[in-house]
Amino acid sequence: MKNSFDRLYEEAAYRRRMMAVTMHDRLQRPEHVYVFEDFLKYVMAKPGVAFMKKIDIANFALNDPNTIREDIQNVYPNVPNFVPGATS
Repeated sequence: MKNSFDRLYEEAAYRRRMMAVTMHDRLQRPEHVYVFEDFLKYVMAKPGVAFMKKIDIANFALNDPNTIREDIQNVYPNVPNFVPGATS
């Protein structure tokens, strides 16, 4: 995880980057907790790092005028009648 973070952190100097980390409440082995704790300490020591919930990330992107916005048909050109937010 540290290598992935380091790469994204370097790239963040010139473009917005995000790292998603998912954890399960029942880890396979207890010692994995130590690895994750070490990773969190490492990441938290870096300037400019933020921890955010998905809704906060979405709101950040929606409210940032620098967020690239694309026509949905350009993003998904092969999906006929694509309607964002439709459930059926």
